Amino acid sequence: MPEIGAPVEIAGSRITAVPSAHTELERDPKRGYPYLGYVLEWNNVTVYHAGDTVVYDGLIETLSAWDIDVAFVPINGRDYFRTGRGIIGNTDLRETAELTEALDIGLIVPTHYDLIEGNTVDPGHFVSHLYGLNPMRPQKLLRPGELLYFVKGPDG
Repeated sequence: MPEIGAPVEIAGSRITAVPSAHTELERDPKRGYPYLGYVLEWNNVTVYHAGDTVVYDGLIETLSAWDIDVAFVPINGRDYFRTGRGIIGNTDLRETAELTEALDIGLIVPTHYDLIEGNTVDPGHFVSHLYGLNPMRPQKLLRPGELLYFVKGPDG
């Protein structure tokens, strides 16, 4: 198993695992971090897939090592009642929008807003909140099964 932060080269791409956290950053001394996100660098494009996570101390600093072109970050959030039903939460729409701005992410793709009944959020609220922070920030809401093609020109 590769070390956290140590890139693995596969077929011309570079993949780096970064810790993710549900309610707080956890680490088992023998098994490492139970939740991971990944930074994929390929074909002049850098993609961050957060997986399940909340923003934790050190996440912004860790991700600042990359100029992220596209990020997939959850927006479904967490709260007392969902936690009481055994639903472990993630970043909410405001945190994801703030993270997007803090890292100057090129294109944000919100995730986890319609996966589990009782753990959803209206993605339009995310778009509205992000627009309030930066009306020029690109975002894309994907429909189930929709493909996203992202090409970065030679000038960035």
